[in-house]
Amino acid sequence: MADNRQHASIEGPVQGGARGRPFAASIVDLSPHGYREEEYFLSGTARCWAPRSGTRTGQDGMWAAQRIGAPQPYKTRLLARIPPPDRFSGTVVVEWMQELFGTERDIFFRWNAETLLRAGIAWIGVSLHHEGVDGPDPNSLVNWDPQRYGSLTIPDSSLGYDILSQAARCLHDLPGLGEGKVKTLLAAGNSLSAWRLSTYVNAVQPVEQIFDGFFLQDFRQKTVQDREDAAFPHDRYVRWDAISPVLMLNMTPAAMRSAGQPAGHMLRQWEPAGAAHTNTFLMARTALAEERDTGTIITCCPEDYANAIPSQYFSGAAIEALVRWARDKKAPQDFAPIDLASAGGAPALDEYGNVTGGMRHPWVDVPVARYGWEGECVGGSGRTYPFPSSRLARLYDGPQDYHQKFAVAVRRAVRDGIILPHDAEAAIAAAGRLTW
Repeated sequence: MADNRQHASIEGPVQGGARGRPFAASIVDLSPHGYREEEYFLSGTARCWAPRSGTRTGQDGMWAAQRIGAPQPYKTRLLARIPPPDRFSGTVVVEWMQELFGTERDIFFRWNAETLLRAGIAWIGVSLHHEGVDGPDPNSLVNWDPQRYGSLTIPDSSLGYDILSQAARCLHDLPGLGEGKVKTLLAAGNSLSAWRLSTYVNAVQPVEQIFDGFFLQDFRQKTVQDREDAAFPHDRYVRWDAISPVLMLNMTPAAMRSAGQPAGHMLRQWEPAGAAHTNTFLMARTALAEERDTGTIITCCPEDYANAIPSQYFSGAAIEALVRWARDKKAPQDFAPIDLASAGGAPALDEYGNVTGGMRHPWVDVPVARYGWEGECVGGSGRTYPFPSSRLARLYDGPQDYHQKFAVAVRRAVRDGIILPHDAEAAIAAAGRLTW
């Protein structure tokens, strides 16, 4: 069979520009871990993917697809954060950069920077949306810094699947990732990017077989269901017979819409009870990045408003679990879905107003607050409603009793594989500061 894949070339590291730095540069200091951040341009020709003639494209994701149309020229960028050679674990995570309202964000990295940096995992962010690269928004790459990015173009966002495959095949051309150093290659995305990756899992990966595993966070988040990609159904699940491990981390809003996802031996769903789409940790980090990159001030204080369940701990544990699954064939634990009050309805709640069922964790099993998953702040960041002292006094025999029960629950979560030991110590220390 003829190889109809397109091939790309890499140039860089890219320097200069009016601003002298990449858009969406790391908001986390990489230097203590010895990482370097570099930007490269990727260029070539790409084609769109679409269902094969006569194939059924149902909600189940069991799609047969092929490249269609003439190759179209493109030029985009790769943002690379690579550890020193003596710390590189052999794992690379390729993030489908999230685009929303014409602006790109490295949301997966913001959630998981500490986990990636501790583990020596290389991160590559790929710009794959026309809107974020050369769209009309003032913060698209070409408009944000025409001197640096003026030559970039993606004529159609539907080319993103082919460009992602080409980027993955070119990683060995990046300094530090050549000569067989990459042992495990994962793809990751959040929200809209995860939704795009679900198309890749369902339609492209069975043909390309490039990635060793996929991390999808909140791919059934409501706000992404009305976006582009008309070739494939908007309302979809991940196919049950996925050929590579797929770990889906769904916070409560996405979990509410994930009922009905077929089970499969290469699929795992983690639904942390009561977690919001974002939280205090991510919104604080995002506020810094937005002000630096776009001049946007997030007016509601994340610490005052957002859901305080530290979902970054679950995400970090999920990443390490996916690495072991893809590399060592050790599948992670599966968890029950959240309970719904009615089919397709809101979650069921316990006596404290917290979500029942799902992946249990210390913040809902040893509660000191009610955790809302919607909230008024931007980003779907939920809300935290601390219990008054009178309720805490009824629940616990003083602060020390709470501290002990919380620590026991955290250690159980470590055994369950949903919190990493380093994060467990931080969680116990934070809880130990609570008194009344």
